Amino acid sequence: MLSFFKKKKKNELFIEILKQILLKMPADYQYLFNQVNCGLIKGTFHQSTPVKNYTGFSYDPIKSKEFEDKKGLSFVLKGIKILNKTDNKITNIDIYVGHGLIAGYATPHASNFMGDEKTINCENFYKEYLEDFSKDQLGEIFSKSQIELINMSDVYEIELKGTVYFHVKDLEDGDFIAIDRNKKVYKITHDPFEIIEGNDKLLG
Repeated sequence: MLSFFKKKKKNELFIEILKQILLKMPADYQYLFNQVNCGLIKGTFHQSTPVKNYTGFSYDPIKSKEFEDKKGLSFVLKGIKILNKTDNKITNIDIYVGHGLIAGYATPHASNFMGDEKTINCENFYKEYLEDFSKDQLGEIFSKSQIELINMSDVYEIELKGTVYFHVKDLEDGDFIAIDRNKKVYKITHDPFEIIEGNDKLLG
């Protein structure tokens, strides 16, 4: 019984952290705060496959029907930083959204997570879409020469500072190569956060 109350208390504490994260996001994400604030989340479950250190949410069925958007794209909000009080280190926290509903969160680098809401930093957050691309869609985005240089399974859509890019290749330390809708190639670095225009040689 004691472990049940400890788990409930921990979940309640994280709900408050989640609210504070969403309050720091642009107005476009106000709807996610409204979901959490109105009591959509009724429980949690934990798993590490396919997403490491993932906590998913179960819902109040009435409220989930109110907020669900069956045509809504699934995505992850990444680049959010917070102090993990368990090891006193800054860690990433990723927020998952599916079909209009806040679905869960993951702390890929922290299996034992207890966040400090006073340290939340969303300055360099970005949106990563989870939709797969067909060959026809890739043909609309990339030139033929670019397609020959990339692995289709590595391609996904992300939004950085309000602009949509397409991730095409991981580099070291979390940096990556991306292409925009005008077929321009960029190197994206995270520490410091920079979007550096390059050329197709970056893909090779």
